[in-house]
Amino acid sequence: MSRRSARTNVVDSLASLVGRQRERAALTACLDAGARLVTIVGPGGVGKTRVATRLAIEQVPAYAAHGGGGVWLVDLVGVATVGALAARVARVLGIPLDHGADDAAAVARVGAALARRQRILLVLDNGEHLEAAAVSALAAWLAQAPRAQVVATSRVPLGVPGEQPWPLVPLEVPTDGAAATATEAMVLFVARAQAVRPALALEVDGPTIAAIVRRLGGLPLAIELAAARLQVLTPAELLARLERPLELLVRPGDDGRHGSMRRTIVDSLELCAADVRACFADCAVFAGAFTLAAAEAVLGETGRPVLAHLERLCAGSLLRLDHAGGRLAWLEVLREAAAAALDATPGRRAVLAVRHAEYFAARAEALSEPATAATAASAAAELAAALDDLVAAHAHAVARAGDDPRAARQVVVIALALDPVLASHGRSRLRRRLLDAAVAVPPRQVDAALAVRARLARAQCRRELGDLAGAGDDLAAAAADEVAATPALAAQLALARGELIEIAGDTVAARAAYLQALAAGAAAGAAPRGLLITAEAQARLGHAFRREGELAAAAAAIAQADAIYQQLGHQDGAGAMAYEAGVIALFAVELAAARAAFTRAAVIAAERGNRLLAAAVDSALGILLQAAGDVAGAVAHHADAVSVFRDLGNRHREGSALYYLGGAYLELDEPAQALVVLLQAADAVGVVGAARYQALIAGAQSAALAQLGDRAAATAAAAAAERYLAACPDEPALAATLAIHRHQLAWPGDDPAALAAVVAATQAVAAGAPGDDPAWAARLIARRAAQVVAARPTLWVAADAVEVRVPGEPQAIDLRRRAPLRRIVLALVAQRLRAPGEALAQDELVAAGWPGEYISHGAAGNRLHVALSTLRKLGLRPYLHSGEHGYFLAPGVAVELGRPGTTA
Repeated sequence: MSRRSARTNVVDSLASLVGRQRERAALTACLDAGARLVTIVGPGGVGKTRVATRLAIEQVPAYAAHGGGGVWLVDLVGVATVGALAARVARVLGIPLDHGADDAAAVARVGAALARRQRILLVLDNGEHLEAAAVSALAAWLAQAPRAQVVATSRVPLGVPGEQPWPLVPLEVPTDGAAATATEAMVLFVARAQAVRPALALEVDGPTIAAIVRRLGGLPLAIELAAARLQVLTPAELLARLERPLELLVRPGDDGRHGSMRRTIVDSLELCAADVRACFADCAVFAGAFTLAAAEAVLGETGRPVLAHLERLCAGSLLRLDHAGGRLAWLEVLREAAAAALDATPGRRAVLAVRHAEYFAARAEALSEPATAATAASAAAELAAALDDLVAAHAHAVARAGDDPRAARQVVVIALALDPVLASHGRSRLRRRLLDAAVAVPPRQVDAALAVRARLARAQCRRELGDLAGAGDDLAAAAADEVAATPALAAQLALARGELIEIAGDTVAARAAYLQALAAGAAAGAAPRGLLITAEAQARLGHAFRREGELAAAAAAIAQADAIYQQLGHQDGAGAMAYEAGVIALFAVELAAARAAFTRAAVIAAERGNRLLAAAVDSALGILLQAAGDVAGAVAHHADAVSVFRDLGNRHREGSALYYLGGAYLELDEPAQALVVLLQAADAVGVVGAARYQALIAGAQSAALAQLGDRAAATAAAAAAERYLAACPDEPALAATLAIHRHQLAWPGDDPAALAAVVAATQAVAAGAPGDDPAWAARLIARRAAQVVAARPTLWVAADAVEVRVPGEPQAIDLRRRAPLRRIVLALVAQRLRAPGEALAQDELVAAGWPGEYISHGAAGNRLHVALSTLRKLGLRPYLHSGEHGYFLAPGVAVELGRPGTTA
């Protein structure tokens, strides 16, 4: 068949492309809408050729119908000039060219042939090397053949009038921290990896594969080169080696343009002029996505057109603009290539690092003092977006702080500007590292106010990490400076002191400190910093009032704080107040209002990326679910909260979440599991020394141990709870919770009336002290009582023990002729009714069975052994227990004492 009668030269390879259905559909829509030239633009390795090839196959029926010219793929590798372009297209289409014809004649001949073929689609692959004259020839063909359409692939737009550039982006990857769903990038990795490791399974290695494709930015060529390495490496080993991707992403023995990522990047850079390549290398000084303003400030030099260079790099797909964030970014493999190029110029990185630190320190200082609510919100967003570069700038400044006072000041300024951002995101360890460096700056190199603020910030960070002693040291050092007497700093000192006092348990003294902060905050004026101090003081007052059971006062303080946060556009603060409002509603048993407040807080936490607030809401929702009866659902929320708090290094909150998780297990009748969790909670809170949670945890341990029958350990735990309670004298809910737990120790046995009285008494105590903890403790009592009444077996004993009826047996045990056995049974019953769970010693049972007789110790033991063995054989084996201190009737069986000589 001649090429004229054929309708395509494209050979389909069904295994060549994974996914990209959306992209092909969009490109088809462009062609159907009449686009004459669509250029698929993207970096090397993004899959332009494969998308274009599959698109070409799919378009053959449409372009071959009704005598159309078909679809033709033209590979332009090695083609740059107009003559070479005309010759390559003519050869593919079977158009004869006159030998020796000039370029103009060749272009005209091809154009005429295209026009004769009516509707035809040319797919021109790899067009980035075309010279201007060749591009003009392409424009001429489109004008000469009005029904011809072209799909081109190129790393840069071709520049033809009417061209429709169509950027092809990398494959979608799972978001960091999200479940490893099977995105196209992951599917491609598995498909290519199974060629060398058939046993690889997404459901087994999903999280690691997700991390790999995220590291590779979803770039198909990089994914394929990485997957090929699994012939020797495991997925985990591959991920570890991707710290230096260009060294790994190589196809051994392949020197082609797709044989390695390094070769692909070099090919793209060769399209750029030397000064543009130098700008590409200099961009490696940025640690993350960066703005044009940052690039011009850091990279700008006399006569250097930074904007034009960046435009050329974006056009060549070496940089890309994130239109949503307005920042320039690049794939990680491109960053490594730029870094290598930058390091190849001695001293260049050091020069840029100084400029980088100066720029970002200046931005940090400007953003840390917003003038209005609107600028506060945008400032926080910019600080979060520039986090990587601010941290890098901080490191640059630290390296020079010893010799350069400007760098020393930059260390402190950046740490303080980032502090609220890192706090809201729960980045406590990074926060501590930056603040440690800030505090280490010699005071003579920065002004006193900055030094005091650094101390205050580190004190709060240390408190959140459980280092209360260190936090106290920082506060003492800050207070010793005269500048701390200024209103704003005095307010912050008072707030920090109050928080430490409240953790220790004295809410009244803490409130006094918060009121002092409130007064100092008012003196600081109506500037955003003064208003923030006022809001924080009101928030802390609300927290203290809630702990004291003053719910109306707590709600009023939280509402005032929330109003200020809303006025300032401080969303993290507003989210925290929504959480506090939810807890107050929970204390008041207003579950619908609590759920609405927690939902609002959760939305803000998600929008702000505030993991600390999100985990707090998770824990609160668990408490809410328990109150509503969904204890199994509560366990999932508490476990998630524990995991996040632990990851954030917040030992105080981790301990509280573990306490609530242990409480949920108790409510599920799993006291052994509850004890395991409560021990972890005690360890976490013990590091911090938070007396309130130490008391709550010890009380819960006492309840669990009592349910397991270990009265001695339960009593010891209850005593420990009381000691911790002494440090929290003004918390009625805490005192009520422990009072309710004490009923677990003094359990009234199996009598339904006595159990009902205990349930009523504990519910009255809980009602008198609003809070989730007393309500939960009262539910435990009610649940245990209901289970005892509903499920307990009953051991019936005649008053003179002539008969004993065991549960489930139709015939009574006749003890009429066995007086010692009767007396032993009556002694055990009396002990059970008097002190459930406590044993009778051997001597006491011998004295009861054979009163007045003198029996040697050895004989007494033998005689008692025979008697007890006989009772067990008669049917009392499941109910007659022995322990370290003697013998007792099983705690799980109810005992009923009848009238003398009667049967049940």
